[in-house]
Amino acid sequence: MPLTSDELLVEKEWNNIISSNVRNALGAKLDGKFTAINYPAGFNYAMKQQYFNADSLSALNSLVTSTDDIPSFGAPFSSLYLNVIKNLEYSFSSEDQALMNQEVTDHSALVGKIIDEYQQSDLDTTPEKYPNVIYIIKRIKEVTGTDYLHVNIKEYPDLSDLCHSLSEYARLGVYTTKMENAWNAADDRMNAIAEHIMNPSDSNGGLKTDGNTFCIGWNQIPETEQLLKSLQEGSSISFSFSAANFHDQISTLHFTSGVTARLLFSWILGITVDHKHEYNLSTFAREESELTFTVTYKGISILAAIPAPLSDNNEKGWFASDILNEAALKSGKDATGYKLHGNNYKPSELFGKNGQLRRLKTFVLSQQPEISLSFKSFECTELQKLFTQSTDVSFHMLGGLIKGEHNNDYSFSEYNYNEQEQTLNVKIVPTPIGNAGSVGKQTAFVLGGVIESYGDIE
Repeated sequence: MPLTSDELLVEKEWNNIISSNVRNALGAKLDGKFTAINYPAGFNYAMKQQYFNADSLSALNSLVTSTDDIPSFGAPFSSLYLNVIKNLEYSFSSEDQALMNQEVTDHSALVGKIIDEYQQSDLDTTPEKYPNVIYIIKRIKEVTGTDYLHVNIKEYPDLSDLCHSLSEYARLGVYTTKMENAWNAADDRMNAIAEHIMNPSDSNGGLKTDGNTFCIGWNQIPETEQLLKSLQEGSSISFSFSAANFHDQISTLHFTSGVTARLLFSWILGITVDHKHEYNLSTFAREESELTFTVTYKGISILAAIPAPLSDNNEKGWFASDILNEAALKSGKDATGYKLHGNNYKPSELFGKNGQLRRLKTFVLSQQPEISLSFKSFECTELQKLFTQSTDVSFHMLGGLIKGEHNNDYSFSEYNYNEQEQTLNVKIVPTPIGNAGSVGKQTAFVLGGVIESYGDIE
């Protein structure tokens, strides 16, 4: 369901508050501009025990998407990246093609011989009306899996004369050979990327997630203990806002910046205890009631998300940002290099800071938040019974921007009820991070991070 204008206003203000607090807390420690990201699911900090944690790696591999300027995590980044790679080609500018054509003219007799030998081979299964040398070289690689210099003649005996003629042409056609080598190198890179993403393994740099399963590779993955220590010892941020002017289960949310919004209280806060009783706390409110929320994030931590780069020999890794940047620069232009072909993607929509190809290169995490609730002028005599009947609690705030699920073992804490003044203070707190038995079940909170995009084409 789309957000109302007031709900959207609140979510944007929430992101502004998170961003300003994180910038103050981390200072120059970040490698770029921080952006708040809405990801209530959380980040499983058990990065590696016997094997790498598939849930953690999945979060690293998330696209950053935006709806109404509210950033959140989307589908796997590597899936879109792979589709883009499959929709690239390495092609030549008209100037480079002209130079190659001149070499063809200069060596037309040899070219004619090459074409004749090609047309007599088994490669010409779908005859090309006007095959040229580059086309023939491509066909050899497509069919044999290697370039003409390394074809297994025992396996392809009918290609012996053709490969010999191409070798002679390469000796004479220096510029064409240069372009051919560039095309071969580009084709090898794109094929390796596709293979390593579709079939990750130990040999190509994949990370084992169980006895038989691999995920694409990531560099500098911290050990669980290292990330856990950072989450336990990192700095904290805390801020407050309030709800007042209750009427017909609607209240006004007030932020210290002066932003206000009129909202259903059930969207602001909902609490469930005993796994079954959900309460709308506005039923305990009066016109003069006021509820102050204080949200605290402890253990602010930084986690780098570094895709394993494709190695120089194409044997390991899967990511090559230079290919994306070149495609953004050259697609649709008369230039030699990587370009998008076909109509599946538009460069203006795919690349740049607002393009589809965006991911977090740096995550900012914290422990799951603590929520302090200070009730004033509510029906606190009745309300306090709710908070004493169980310590097993789940909750949602601000339409689910923050969720405390049963699996996170949230409970009520520091309960303080003043019957005479009709005030009630209570905290909703998660199980302390890293407690025995909780690693692998508990999650860290994703505050946001530094976005990386590719091919600034503006």
